Amino acid sequence: MEKGWTIYVAKEDCEPWYFLSDWQDQITSELSFDEKEAALARYVELVNEYKAQYPESKHKNYSLYSFWNKDEEVYCEACEDYLQVFHSIRLQHDGELYDVQGDDQALQYIMQSVKN
Repeated sequence: MEKGWTIYVAKEDCEPWYFLSDWQDQITSELSFDEKEAALARYVELVNEYKAQYPESKHKNYSLYSFWNKDEEVYCEACEDYLQVFHSIRLQHDGELYDVQGDDQALQYIMQSVKN
């Protein structure tokens, strides 16, 4: 089991909160931190960078953000259709998606620091 704080950035053809079996294959960047504060600061920076770059965004429990541009699609041969491309950022602690909503300090920091 991985220990510490990890931020995963991924490019996927489905919304990231489904955690499909191959979600780890879609990771484009992995950042590791020993300290929660450093992980949260970098996480917020990335979320704000992606919010500035992509017109659409959604989050789940503030620990998983998804960003997309409606025109960015990929063709799926198996389903013979185009699928939306999603860029996601996940905050994990000790190998699990971090429960930001269970951490009042982290929740307040993210809510105050993420730009609308």
